[in-house]
Amino acid sequence: MSSNTPHIEISASSPTVGVVLGDWNAAQLTQPGQWQQATQALSQAANKLGSAGSWQLAADCQLDHLGAQALLTVWGKVPSQLSLSDQQNAVLRRVADFKPPELPKPPPFLRQFSERFTKRMRTIRAEAGDGIALLGQLM
Repeated sequence: MSSNTPHIEISASSPTVGVVLGDWNAAQLTQPGQWQQATQALSQAANKLGSAGSWQLAADCQLDHLGAQALLTVWGKVPSQLSLSDQQNAVLRRVADFKPPELPKPPPFLRQFSERFTKRMRTIRAEAGDGIALLGQLM
């Protein structure tokens, strides 16, 4: 494993500290299988540390929006006990605070289709009945 490959280590000095190492960025996480490996290792460490554990992002850890999303996907939210640089904090908070716009609800096509079809069938039935009545009057 190269030094820039995203990975997690449990601190040797304190077994309740998870250290995020490597480059948690698009260049690394989009390598084949890397996202799965990184998030799985992070998930295992999070389970091992539990809610009482703390996290530390290494000073040389490059973090971009994709890396922040990977971390937040496993953590669920920014941990209360997290040590990181100002730049890493800015990226992580920006991703954590992002709320996607609400998409408009799609129109209920099936319901509209059903209503139109039913209305059209009633109209056809009424017109057919009128046509038969006219035909009967002619005979």
